[in-house]
Amino acid sequence: MSVKLVKQPRRKTYDVRIWLKKYQKIHWVNTYCTNERDAKKVLARYVKADIEHGLGLRETQLPTSPPPSLGEAVDQYLEKVDKSKDMSAETYKLHKSVMNTFVDVMGRSVMIDQLGVDESKQYADYLDTTERKSGAFKGTRGLSENAQNIRKRIVTTFMNWCINDRKWIGSTDFKLVQTNPPSIPKLITPKQFDLLLKNEPNEYLRSYYKLGWYCGLRRKECNPSRLFTDRKTGQLGLLVSITKGRRTKERSVPLPEGNKVDWMKVQKAQYSLDYISRGFKRACKRAGFYEPYKTTFHTLRHSYATLQCVEGTHLVVLAKYMGHTSTKTTEKYADAEARMYAMLDQETGKYLA
Repeated sequence: MSVKLVKQPRRKTYDVRIWLKKYQKIHWVNTYCTNERDAKKVLARYVKADIEHGLGLRETQLPTSPPPSLGEAVDQYLEKVDKSKDMSAETYKLHKSVMNTFVDVMGRSVMIDQLGVDESKQYADYLDTTERKSGAFKGTRGLSENAQNIRKRIVTTFMNWCINDRKWIGSTDFKLVQTNPPSIPKLITPKQFDLLLKNEPNEYLRSYYKLGWYCGLRRKECNPSRLFTDRKTGQLGLLVSITKGRRTKERSVPLPEGNKVDWMKVQKAQYSLDYISRGFKRACKRAGFYEPYKTTFHTLRHSYATLQCVEGTHLVVLAKYMGHTSTKTTEKYADAEARMYAMLDQETGKYLA
């Protein structure tokens, strides 16, 4: 095998001409380089391959194109993701934000084949120390374990795309290790919830809290939920839709009659997610049971599910209410049932049947 750099007429980029003597054929590879200096770097890789592998080198073993800079790679990746339409607009927005921040931290001009162990630690340290720009914990340092894991998964997916899809690099030492957040959810008791409501002066925010407590709704599910009445039983319920990529999952959740007015107030208020989180944090602090990074609006959903287990709701039914595709996800609330019993016993002096 012999390799040579060639600039063909009417082509902007340089090509590598490879003569495969064993197969008596010429193989051309586009360097994607418009200047000779960069093209020679690509040529050097093929010369090295010739030395290491000799005349038996097959076309499939040849690198397809030189690794680009991180900035260029991320631009191409985001363009590919956007065109595929496999994500919802909200998920794509998150991916774009995470990848652009990753470029800012690492540097736009760094080559992707230069990312290694040191860069992994640099990015992990950034996630652990960066200032939160929104939410109830705005201004505090360090993202939650869940938020860090989401960002690590997104960046890892990008690196795998560089390796498996674009084949810019064969492998990488850039590894992001995910942490395991505590599986036991933070819970509050009915008495603590009453205390929360007493310490929230905003009647509309109280209604948001009630939908989380009595229906197990996520924070982002409150605004778009739709009211309906079951024709067979006459019971009120809420239809909740969650969009993931091209799929939209819809579930129905029972709504206690007395909370219909709360749903109406939420529809009128239509507060932003950040506003709801900050209000919840302030009310929990005033109520005296706030724990940093643990007590969030999602605590209401955790408590709703655990109390459903205490009251004897079957896991299959509860999984349907929660929107879980598998009861495995719901089982953690059955595991937390004993802890809720202990909390209730501490308050009342007896277990609730």
